[in-house]
Amino acid sequence: MTKKEVIENCFAFLLAGYETTSTAMTYCSYLLAKYPEIQKKLWQEIKLVKNEGTLDYDSIHSMKYLDAVYKETLRYYPPVIHFISRTCLSDITIRGQFYPKGCSVTVQGNTIHRSESNWDHPDIFDPDRFLAENTEATEKSTNLKWIPFGVGPRFCVGMRFAEMEFKMTIAKLIDKFELRIPMGEMDLIPDCNGVIMRPKDARAEPILIFSSIKVGPPIRPTSENHNAQHETYKKY
Repeated sequence: MTKKEVIENCFAFLLAGYETTSTAMTYCSYLLAKYPEIQKKLWQEIKLVKNEGTLDYDSIHSMKYLDAVYKETLRYYPPVIHFISRTCLSDITIRGQFYPKGCSVTVQGNTIHRSESNWDHPDIFDPDRFLAENTEATEKSTNLKWIPFGVGPRFCVGMRFAEMEFKMTIAKLIDKFELRIPMGEMDLIPDCNGVIMRPKDARAEPILIFSSIKVGPPIRPTSENHNAQHETYKKY
């Protein structure tokens, strides 16, 4: 490898292995703080697993609701939005749009994840859609409608590592802390730097430890927040 190739690969590993996962966990922390009923349900699953042993590799992968929270977070706020691109090998027309041979076609995962033709109530954060008893989970994951890591033989090579890093960190965090949004904080609005969709000025306060949790009525995003988020996504 040349020096230039080494530098380029180091940058790729740094961006793909650190920035994306930390951004996803930031989104998840915010969403769990915003929806305490979901946070409580996740905490209950974590406690149940801990009572039977420890939070290790096998136990983390056995947690169905944690997996649902993980997948729904990446559907709702995919950190990377401009990395899926393919080159046309021949002239082709799809749905009336002509694509010449050699042109590059980029797919925006966040647009697919928020499309009403792909998901039921896409602007609602609902991990239950990914539970086994929900047929939507199987239908969507097999029809290329959940693609935070890309698709095909060139999908993200670090997908399994990122999944375990995300799940282990969130499980240990929720095991020890209750997350709350500080009083007066505004709703999160994503901000894109060209590749990574980062949360803009969002904070969640960790409150040690769950002793007794009082959960009020479910909080759902308002139409105003939906519109603000939708306009942000449209820019990219």
